[in-house]
Amino acid sequence: MKYYILLFFIFLSKVSLSQINVDSLEALLIEKQGLERVLVLNDLSHSYWNSNPVKGLNYAKEAYEIALEKESKIHIAKSLQNIGINYWAEGEVDEALKYFKKALPIFIELDDFRGYASVLSNLGVVYKTLSDYDNSLSYYIQSLEICEERNFITMKRKTLGNISLVYLALNNHDKALTYIQDAIALCEEEENDGIITAHYNTLGQIYEAKKDYINAQVYYKKALKQNIKNENHYGTTICLYNIGNAKFNLKEYAEAKKYFQESRAVSEKINDQIGVLYADKSIGLLYAIQKKNKEALHYYDKALSLAISLNSREQQLEIYKNYSNVFKSLENYEKALEYFELSSSIKDSIYNEKSSRQIAEMQTKYESVKKEKENELLRKASEIQQLALTKQTNLRNFVIVLLVLVILVVVILMNRNKIKHDTNVVLSQKNKLIEDQKSELVLKNEELIEKHKELKNLNAMKDKFFKIISHDLKGPFNCIIGFTELLKEDYTILNDEARVDMINDIDRSSQHAYELLSNLLTWAQTQTGEITINKIFINLKELVTTSVDLYGLNAPGKNIDIVVNVPDDLKLMVDKNTSMIVIGNIINNAIKFTPEGGLISINVIEKKNYINLHIVDTGVGMPPEILQKLFRIDENVSCKGTNNEKGTGLGLILCKEFIEKNGGCIDVNSNIGKGSEFIVTLPKS
Repeated sequence: MKYYILLFFIFLSKVSLSQINVDSLEALLIEKQGLERVLVLNDLSHSYWNSNPVKGLNYAKEAYEIALEKESKIHIAKSLQNIGINYWAEGEVDEALKYFKKALPIFIELDDFRGYASVLSNLGVVYKTLSDYDNSLSYYIQSLEICEERNFITMKRKTLGNISLVYLALNNHDKALTYIQDAIALCEEEENDGIITAHYNTLGQIYEAKKDYINAQVYYKKALKQNIKNENHYGTTICLYNIGNAKFNLKEYAEAKKYFQESRAVSEKINDQIGVLYADKSIGLLYAIQKKNKEALHYYDKALSLAISLNSREQQLEIYKNYSNVFKSLENYEKALEYFELSSSIKDSIYNEKSSRQIAEMQTKYESVKKEKENELLRKASEIQQLALTKQTNLRNFVIVLLVLVILVVVILMNRNKIKHDTNVVLSQKNKLIEDQKSELVLKNEELIEKHKELKNLNAMKDKFFKIISHDLKGPFNCIIGFTELLKEDYTILNDEARVDMINDIDRSSQHAYELLSNLLTWAQTQTGEITINKIFINLKELVTTSVDLYGLNAPGKNIDIVVNVPDDLKLMVDKNTSMIVIGNIINNAIKFTPEGGLISINVIEKKNYINLHIVDTGVGMPPEILQKLFRIDENVSCKGTNNEKGTGLGLILCKEFIEKNGGCIDVNSNIGKGSEFIVTLPKS
């Protein structure tokens, strides 16, 4: 069974960079400097680990040197991790461990929990390679705990799969099954095709190890389907081989041969020589079981040639054993013995090499530990002797110095405490006096400011009041008196048309005087606080319609249309009387300043908590200098209408005061010759 490609999914703690265009990264590298170059170098290093680890190692080391120079801890840690990955890919597991353990504390210092969990997972892979399953599980479990605590879902899926593989290696099939099923469940939740493919393959291996070949081939086929969908040719050739192996164990030799041949074809297509070797060896074994010895030897020859060229002595060992069995079945015992001796020779060589390496490693470790312990003992002995000589002297000197210092500190503290206390008492008294005076000045200053504002407003109101009485109110009555005297003295002389004109003038002057007096009295009531605001829920359309009926009587005389576009069911909370005065005054103004045949439209824009009532006319409009003074009591803004209707200058001031008392505001837009738009904003509740 082939495991080597599966390490692609097992080792990485993040998504592989194999799909990145390596050529474009290397082209990009030419123009990058500093930390930007480090990023590209680390990406390249990570891309090459499973295809050209020597090149990947060179890139990672260059990244590490630049990161050191720039003192970038995060890039130092990632470069160390990539150096470890490429050393592991080269088979230099001791170097890999060294660099992973250098990266680990840096990620911890930076609180980079994703990087920390990633390196823990890397260490788990390396210890599994060394068959040190206890350490491997320990690092994987630590990584898993961080993934669960920090919700690193992708890394968690991979780590669960890695733990399952360790338990599979320990032949603890039940635990291996539990972890891989958890990993698959997570992948199905997230719909992650790439990772679930590897987990299906692992689940198939677990069932195969339990000799449940039917379930094994079910999951191998699921993995095969995903690999074909993802165009993963390496994964495809593994799955085809594993299905063939399951069929072989079920003694379905024809099916097994078909899958082995398909695996061989894909491996040959992608130049996967190890895949071709495994397929040739397995096809040869199928022929040998079926007593087709000529065909078996043909495939063993091809497999052996590849094993020798790849220097895979483990595969040479198996193939020599298979040769021996074939010649034994042919009763060619001389050849059988020859190949048996070759297999034994390779077996001894492999065993001796492993033993020598293990002994050398143990010896080196033993010598290192022994030397460290000897040095530690010598150092401790020297330290103990030195401590014994200086302890008494130091203790005596310490006690003397301590007593002197204590006495000195007590005297100083008492003296400073007394000075501090006396000073604080004086400062406290002066601060209190200053604060009292400051508070009094602030209050008086605020009172003066308020009084000044009130006085300014009162002066403005007084000036406005006297101006209206002396000029605006006097004018209409002069007109009424003048025309009534003319009618009284010259009534018989005047013709009917002259008399009608004079009566119309008297009527307009009377209406103007009445409007002026009404606004004047209303304004006076607002200043004395006699008008109270009683807010109730009221239908907006009824309020607008009533206002139009009361204040829009002059519109037909000028052939002006008033269009009300207000929803029937819209309600708001306002005072009815003051709101009618506001809307009525604006409509009355619109009629005054709109020429005959004009249009006044009343529209509504509804917001969440308030409404905007737009009263738009097609009148003469106002210049910017008038707009700036429109709502100010201290400015005289009174113009004649299109039919010489006179204004009081108080209407819009009343509108502003009443709208603000109802919790709203008023705004106006106007252009000369185009008309005006008054926007009244009122709350819904």
